[in-house]
Amino acid sequence: DEWLRAWYEAQNNSTKLKQNNVFSCYNPLDFQSKTTAFNPELGKNDIRRKWDIIGDNSQMDKTMCMILIKYTGWVPERCDCTNLPDKRRQRRHLANALVYDPNKDAHGVTNHGSTYQITPEQRNMISEMRSVDLQLYNLLVNEIFEEQVQEIEQEHNITLCNKIRMNLTASSKRA
Repeated sequence: DEWLRAWYEAQNNSTKLKQNNVFSCYNPLDFQSKTTAFNPELGKNDIRRKWDIIGDNSQMDKTMCMILIKYTGWVPERCDCTNLPDKRRQRRHLANALVYDPNKDAHGVTNHGSTYQITPEQRNMISEMRSVDLQLYNLLVNEIFEEQVQEIEQEHNITLCNKIRMNLTASSKRA
């Protein structure tokens, strides 16, 4: 892939970096860590100081509930799985989930997301180009997100749902 190789070769090479402007797109070299001004030396405390809530795309329903609860103090019934049996609480209901529809959601892109199979060489290039981003992601998801989930659950005495519950009555719980 010409685009990937060009960016891979542009690492630590200001001349090639400038040449890549011909692609008229963003610079993928540790894009997320640059955007968030993440400094691996400062780590978790710096991120927690900058951001009230850290979300996880793979747990979007739980993230949306956390944002709503954090900023309103209100716990919607559909986010509260406290009184559900463990098996039902943890089960994934596809009918209730946000489901990816390639005909509707791919917006004309043939190789989109998880449907695109990359080669081992491409995987290595991407990993090298995003090494600080990978540190950031691991810190955010493996530590901060889970800590924030626990904090909200303890503060409101609830268990957040993994998937938003649908088809409920209009009643809800106020914190």
